[in-house]
This record gives sequence, structure tokens and C-alpha cells, in this order.
Amino acid sequence: MMKVMKLNLSDKAKFIPVMIPVNGGDGYKAKEIKDKYDITWWTKNSMFYYPYVLVSYPNVCNIKGSMRKFFRIPDDMCVIGDSGGFQLMSNKLYKGIDISDSINPLKVLRWQEENCNLGMGLDFPPYSMWYRDYKKCMDISEENHRMMVSKRNSKKLKLYKVFQMYGLEFKWADEWWKMIDKLDGFDGIAASFKGKSHNPLYMASVLMYLYDKGVRSNLHIFGISGITYSAMFYYLSNFITNLTFDSSSYVRGQSMRVYFLPNTFKYSTPLCGGESFKNNPNIQELPCDCSVCVNNDINMFKEKGSKAGSLLSLHNLHITIKQFDMLDKLRKDKVFYKEFVKANMHPIVWESLNFIDMVVEKGFKYAFEKYAHKIGSVKDGGQQNKVGESKTNKLLDY
Repeated sequence: MMKVMKLNLSDKAKFIPVMIPVNGGDGYKAKEIKDKYDITWWTKNSMFYYPYVLVSYPNVCNIKGSMRKFFRIPDDMCVIGDSGGFQLMSNKLYKGIDISDSINPLKVLRWQEENCNLGMGLDFPPYSMWYRDYKKCMDISEENHRMMVSKRNSKKLKLYKVFQMYGLEFKWADEWWKMIDKLDGFDGIAASFKGKSHNPLYMASVLMYLYDKGVRSNLHIFGISGITYSAMFYYLSNFITNLTFDSSSYVRGQSMRVYFLPNTFKYSTPLCGGESFKNNPNIQELPCDCSVCVNNDINMFKEKGSKAGSLLSLHNLHITIKQFDMLDKLRKDKVFYKEFVKANMHPIVWESLNFIDMVVEKGFKYAFEKYAHKIGSVKDGGQQNKVGESKTNKLLDY
């Protein structure tokens, strides 16, 4: 009989897995793998249950009828609806395809009201270091946000406005902040990054910029996870409540055949690569007791095709949730948490926690000046204040 595990969840900071539709959605239905479980974390036939998921509108906009019914998502499941602004921008810029008929503020809003507990405003992310392009994206985003909040019918749907940070140009950030700060009727803020997102100190600087502006609750962080970043997010949740962040990194099991090892924090060495455990032929048992590994032997993970990839991804998700839940519990003792991070993670994570403390104690300006040399600067910043013709002007007539 299949062993189903319910995960212990903390109350504040929450990791939100991104749904990546498999085979048009059919991949989430029961498969003939041992005990006929679903490749999900939300149905009765799942091997474990986790009550959060983020769904991006462009991935499901062609579904007829209720998305919740299509994926069998229960009513007590919290669904966050991403508006798809990045897809709208990237299709226009890089593919020359205008998908605004499919992705527009009103369609996104109606989908969110029918299917989601929390929805993100439809932004148009900045894509260029030229101010003219940045301003155009900001104007489009403001117009979209105003339409969505004015047309909202459901009081049950929470709606977040989107803050975009491009590089380290805080003069630009001030303009975007002023734009969203004057937008009334929203329930929180979602922060998106473009620039030195590989540096936790950079990300901490942007998030503490928002803290300095008065953000103390209801903050979502787009598309960044991993222990290096998430450890900083959980510490930040001591100062900003109801903080959420999403990631799809667990899907590396499907895309790269990566198996996350449990209880690894500093460096996560994957166990396998390629179509099977070819790199580790002497390992005959799965080194994990999560419900995915308990219900399957190692041979199931060695198979070719989507089944093995789905199992690897679910295992990765289970491991990620358990690690993050531990961090969420530990962060309440800030002194111990910082010592734990210092002993088990990259030094830059510990530095980011010190930066957060310095902002709380002495203010953002003081802390940023002290850490500026470690946070870094935008290399090509010499052209970012120009107002002339853009090298990438495909969107200016949008």
C-alpha cells in the first residue's frame, strides 16, 4: 500500500512550487506506476500533500472551463496566479509575436478570479538599459494594473502589484516605486529582479529597499529559490510577514535527470545525470526516506522517458519543501540561525543576513554604502540614462 506523508508547514514564509504542465495536463493524472498515484502534490492520489502552487496564465489559457477542475485542484489548495507579463514581453521582443489578444489585463483577471486565491498584476518587464524603454514598460504596466483593480469583481481574490528592479539603478527603482505606490486597491507587492540575481546581497539590497519604503507584509518574490537565496528569504520573514517566493528548480529532475540529495545545504551534489544513474553504478538503494523514494525502488528512477523524470522532480520537490520548512522553524532564533548559516552555507548568505540587520538597525542608505563594494555595480551603466534611440526598439510601438 502506498505511504502518503503530510508535511508539517510553518505559518509565515512560504515556498510556492511552480506548476509545469506535463503533456498538456494529462501528465498530472494517475499513471500505471506501481500504486497508480498522481504526479502531483495536491490530489488524494498524491504521494505527499503540499497546499500551494503557482500557475502561470500563458501555460493554461487554452484550457476550456475551470482550470481547477481540469487539474483536480481541491478548494482548500492555495493557487497563486501569475499574469504572464514576462511571456508577453519576451514573445514580442525575441520572437516578434504579439500575444496581447491572449494575455491582456481583463482576461488574466477573470481567470484569476475563477481559479486563484492570489493574483499578480499584469506587468510589462523592462528589457533594456535605455531609459526610454524602461519608461515605456512602466507606463504599460501602470495602465494594466489600473484596469485590473478597477474591473475586479471578486473580493476573495487577493491582488498584488508588481515592482520591477533592473540592475542597481535605484533612481529607476524610485520611479517604479512611485508608480505602484500611488495604485490603490491592491493587497500586496510582488518583486521581480533583472540584473545581478546570482548575488544574494544584490537581492537583499532590493528587498530591503522595499522594506525601507515601508513594506512590512504581503510580499512575493518571483522565480528565485535554492538554498543560497531561500535562507536569506526566511531570515527576512522575521521583518516582513506573509512573505512568499516561487521556484520551478525541482523540475531539474525532469529536464536534467538530477536527484537532490537530502540534508545538503552548502553545496548540493546531484546523484545522477543522463537517462539513469550511470555515474553511480554501485548505488543500489535510494539514499532517502521521502514518500516518493519509499514508494519506488531505484530502478524506477533509471527508466527513460517522462515517468522517471516526473518521479525525480517530485522527489526534488519533497526534499526542497522539507529543507525550507526546517529553515522556517530555525529562523525564529535569529542568533542561532545566523550561526547555522555561517557554518553550513556560502559566506555570501551570511553577509546578506548581516546586511538585513544593518538596514533594520541603521537604515537602508547607511547599509548600502557600507556594502556597495560587495553588492557590485552594473557594468554597462554608462548608457542606462540615455534617452535616445534604443538599440532594441521592437516594443516601442506596442
